[in-house]
Amino acid sequence: MKLTKKLLLASAVLCAASLGFMACDNEDDPEGAITGSNNSYKVYYENPNGYGTDQDIKDSNLTGVYRAWNRTSLKHLGALTKITLGKGVGNDGKSSNAGANSGVMGFAWDLKGATDSDSASETFNVVGIRNYNGNVQAYLSRFYNVTEKSKNNFGATTLTGNGKKGVSATITAADVTGTVEWDISNGSDGGFVTLMEDPKTDTLDLWVDVAIKPKAADLASSSLDGKFGQRLTRMVDGYDDAAAGSWVIAIYDADPSLESTGVSHRKASWIIPATSAASLGSGYNEGGTNSAEALDTSKNQKKQAVYANIYKGATLSGEWNYAKTYFLANVAPVDGE
Repeated sequence: MKLTKKLLLASAVLCAASLGFMACDNEDDPEGAITGSNNSYKVYYENPNGYGTDQDIKDSNLTGVYRAWNRTSLKHLGALTKITLGKGVGNDGKSSNAGANSGVMGFAWDLKGATDSDSASETFNVVGIRNYNGNVQAYLSRFYNVTEKSKNNFGATTLTGNGKKGVSATITAADVTGTVEWDISNGSDGGFVTLMEDPKTDTLDLWVDVAIKPKAADLASSSLDGKFGQRLTRMVDGYDDAAAGSWVIAIYDADPSLESTGVSHRKASWIIPATSAASLGSGYNEGGTNSAEALDTSKNQKKQAVYANIYKGATLSGEWNYAKTYFLANVAPVDGE
């Protein structure tokens, strides 16, 4: 921790000297746990005593979890992101492989503030991954009107009434009052669903694929060649019946862009209905046209972010690498179709 503080001080000096060339806002990661830029980011943070337990930090639960958030400069509808859980220390103080009991690594997209540059209050979708108590788990949620990303659950109250948990629920503007969470994955372990057992390897690679199902006119447009997602997207359960503009999210234990990767490597998938995504988030259906130019506007392309939670007593290390960023979901035939 002392070394971390020295590095932070040095970073602050460098930041002050280069204000004309870079942004130096780190209020969502005051300890500098996440580093990187463009398509590649890393996290490393030691939290042996629990963050905030002996400091004047506002956290309603005072769990000692350190939460770091890095709002990237990327603007896309979706992305294929490789998340690597590395060797660290578990919350029991013992060495751990593949992030076991160390914390959560996540990817957020469709960040939407009052303006493109506004991060004071944001709405976004997020996938979080952890290796916890012998199982690799993930959750998917949409958060509305988040103002303090350092708080437990981003300071949100989960919508639980009237069947608001799960992708079959219909979320309306009337439901979104204050900072709330739509728990889409609806997992039994604190919202998490199990992907697989702990592989007990040094590191673990998972690919999170996020895309939008395109409108037929967009799919037929030759000007959109090369701007699609992954070939396995079409095989996500419910894809054929989903409306254009629906979010399609899948997690794989192998790179889904490779011909050698089959559907058996998909560990979880969800579809967020277009009615919810379009009315309260996705810029795709807001565009109102089917032209490539409309898809490439700031209204359709939203910022993305990476985040990490490091448990009390733990050390988390890992990486995010963007394999591809793109506009839409690939519906080109896959092998055997």
